[in-house]
Parts: sequence; C-alpha cells; structure tokens
Amino acid sequence: MALAGLLQCSQQVTLLARQGMWNEAAARACTHSLFQMDASSVVDIYGSIQSLKPGLRHLLDLLQRKIERADVETTRYAVSLLHHERKLKQQAMMLNTISQRLYAIRNEYDISDINNNDLISRIADAYGETISTIQPKIQVEGSKKYLLQEATVNRVRAMLFSGIRSAVLWRQLGGSRWKLLFQRRRILSDARYLLEL
Repeated sequence: MALAGLLQCSQQVTLLARQGMWNEAAARACTHSLFQMDASSVVDIYGSIQSLKPGLRHLLDLLQRKIERADVETTRYAVSLLHHERKLKQQAMMLNTISQRLYAIRNEYDISDINNNDLISRIADAYGETISTIQPKIQVEGSKKYLLQEATVNRVRAMLFSGIRSAVLWRQLGGSRWKLLFQRRRILSDARYLLEL
C-alpha cells in the first residue's frame, strides 16, 4: 500500500504538470497521509484501500511492464522521491521542522478540504522550505501553461511532499530496491488482492 501511495502521488504530479488538474479523490488520499502521524494501520494512513486504487493499478501495470510514456514519467518521479527520502532520513533537523510544520497545519485547517488553496499553499511552502532544498531537485516536466500557474505549482509540491511520506512509510515497513527485484511476484499478488477488495 505504501508503494501504491508513492505511485499515486507521482501520478498526480504527472496529471498536474501535463493537464493542469488532478484526480481529487486520489489527491485527497495522498494529502491525508501527510497528517497521519499516529495512525494504527497503513489503511488508516490513506483513509481506505479504495482510495489507493489508482496507485495500485499503476503498480500492477509497472510490475507487468505495461507502461506508457506518461507512466514512465510517473515512475521517474517515484524513483526520485525514494532517493530524496534516503537523503532526508539523514537530516534530523529537517525532519523535526517537517513534523512541526505538519502538526501546525493539521491544527489550523480541515485537512480533507484539498480545494482550500490556503491549505495547499501551506503544504507547498513547507515542502519548499525543507525537502525542496535537497539536491538535486526533482525536475517536473510538463506544459509551461500549467507549470507557470501558482495554484498548480502548489498542488505539485503538495503531491511531491505526500510522495515523500509514502516513501518514508515504504522504508519503515521494510521496503527496499532488493525487495522490488526479488519479491516482485509477491508484490504483484498483493496488489491484485487489494484491487479486488
């Protein structure tokens, strides 16, 4: 589920950069995960298994090598987020700052209202002042028509931030590149099972 969450956040980045829009339900599950610091299960972090269906479908396509051009970009963002997560875990002060910022945002806003531009702007600012400073920066490709719009840029940053949350969760649960290589069949089977629920 954490891997599906990572891909789902990356999917939203691709949609925003290329079409200037996101899948609202999918994006809500992504931002929801940012604020679940004390969740009792992975399902609670994303709200429900159903809310992860877009990410699970992408994971299935990826493992079955049914990837189109836009999906290649999505996968590239996911890989970049995993690299950033590895660098982030070595920066204790930044992790503490991120935690403080997320608690403050959660206390001030209805975190389910992703159409609230102020909420998304605050998430984007927190990302810009922390994770975005990690080098090399994640390069988002798409239409300048959309990537020059402040609201779209804020949404992209919110999705990248949410993707980092999923990358952190993936590592915390024992995820690694080796598991992706050597447990592909098991991950494929689990993704199929979750999609059927």
